[in-house]
Formats: sequence, C-alpha cells, structure tokens
Amino acid sequence: MNNTWERDFIRIDHIWKIYKNSEVEYVVLQDITLSIAEGEILTVIGPSGSGKTTLLNLIGCLDTPTKGQIFYQNEKISEKSNNYLTDFRRRHVGFVFQFYNLIPTLTAKENIEIILELMNLGSAEIKDKAQFWLNAVGLKGKEDKFPFQLSGGEQQRVAFARSLCKNPKIVLADEPTGNLDRRNEEILVDLMVRLNHETGTTFVVVTHNERIAAYADRIIEIEDGHIKKRKV
Repeated sequence: MNNTWERDFIRIDHIWKIYKNSEVEYVVLQDITLSIAEGEILTVIGPSGSGKTTLLNLIGCLDTPTKGQIFYQNEKISEKSNNYLTDFRRRHVGFVFQFYNLIPTLTAKENIEIILELMNLGSAEIKDKAQFWLNAVGLKGKEDKFPFQLSGGEQQRVAFARSLCKNPKIVLADEPTGNLDRRNEEILVDLMVRLNHETGTTFVVVTHNERIAAYADRIIEIEDGHIKKRKV
C-alpha cells in the first residue's frame, strides 16, 4: 500500500446525480467529494441502490453529473463534448461491467481484439495481445468459444481481459468477482494487484468481496447517496 500519493489524479468536486421521472426527482448521489490517487486501489462498498454504480459511471464519463465537477489530472472533464469523452474513455479507462457486455456474435478472442483495433495496432500485435490477456486470466484454449459456450465466470474473465488489454490508466470494476468460484476469483484478484504494483494502474472497484477489500489502499462506504465512512 502506498500512503504518499498526490490525490489529484481524479477529483470529484461536490457532485450530485438526480434523475427526473415526470415530476418526480430521484436523488442518487448527494454532494459527493472524493479524490483518487494515481496507482491507488479504491474499493466502494454499500447496500444495493446506494449509488455505487452511478459513481463508477460518473468517474468513467459514461454519465454526467447533475451538479458539480469531475477533474482528471486537474483538467475539468465533466463538461467536455461527447466526442472528447468517447476518446477519453477509449484511451484511458477500462470497464468491467457487472453483466459482462460481451458481443454474442464474437468469440472470446474477438471480443478482446475489437477493443485493440481501436488503438490502431497491426493485426499481428492485436492477435498476440488478445492471446496474452486470455492466457493471463486462465482462458487458454477458450479463444474460439462464443459467449453462450462459456460459463458465467468465464465470461467475466473475458470481460476482465478486455478491460485490461489496452493498458488503461484506470480500471472501473462493478462486482468483478461476483460470478466466480474461489479459484477464479483468486486469479483475477492476484492479476489486479500485480498490475497495480507493476504498472501503477488505478483501480476503483465496487465489491462485497472481502479479499479485494483486504488489498485496497482505501475503502469508502456509500449509503443513501452519501459517503458514510472512509477507511485507509
């Protein structure tokens, strides 16, 4: 664990997220302020419906705050254009969604290759990188399987490999080990921790998994849209 970061890699400044349905307002996040350091493993815990996933979506620029600002390396990104944010996500952010979001008509390897194709790499390098990451998550031999031919845990590992293959500066993961047995959970947690130590990749992980939390540099708890508790 590293306690000497400059906590200005990502800064969330008094953000609110409010959804409106007809005349009803639903406040999901209320006046959240949070700084995330480069190279940090931050875990986010809290009950269902507390706003954890919404927070991830805001950090990853999949959504915009109703009020407040989000800064990336001191640059305000919460008010940038859609084109800018699309490019920002492609270059800097890896996502691990709770429900995999794999393309059903592509094989495991092709689901990774399609991400690498956005990076303007040569075809040989794309194939090599896709194979490397499948091997890293323990899926050697599953390259040509389609998502429907894989177990839920195997699909989650493909999704994890897909998020890491472009060497993002930050990985946002929503319950990444939720569908894994103990052995496969250990593979992913060990990979995440190793990458964090070796490359300085920042991880923000929504989880109920105590093993991930044990490796975290910080834990924040969200309840009813507020940060209720912070643990170092």
